[in-house]
Amino acid sequence: MVGKHKDSVESVALCEELQIGVSAGIDSEILIYDLKNLAIRHRVRPTLYGGFTKVMFSSFKIKKADGESIIMLYAGSTLGDLFLIDVRSGEIVKAYKGHAAPINYFVEAKQR
Repeated sequence: MVGKHKDSVESVALCEELQIGVSAGIDSEILIYDLKNLAIRHRVRPTLYGGFTKVMFSSFKIKKADGESIIMLYAGSTLGDLFLIDVRSGEIVKAYKGHAAPINYFVEAKQR
């Protein structure tokens, strides 16, 4: 695979539906891989400092107006931020801030 992290990888996640893999590093980067072509699809760098501790694909299905599904990724950081990322575009949709310490673990609430 082309590309790699400059420091340790703290978390990985796979999305079978899109054949995408994600790695989160302490080097402040999230790499989104196209597993079909074994290439990097996007590099996500939402912070200048601090790394990432955990990534997890969302099980919630979000539909765009054209009916296409949006696959979201959660990412916890060493700065105490939680990011919501659209994996198809690599864009940060939302940043949740407020924790004073790293977010090392989180779970997704179940839909009712």
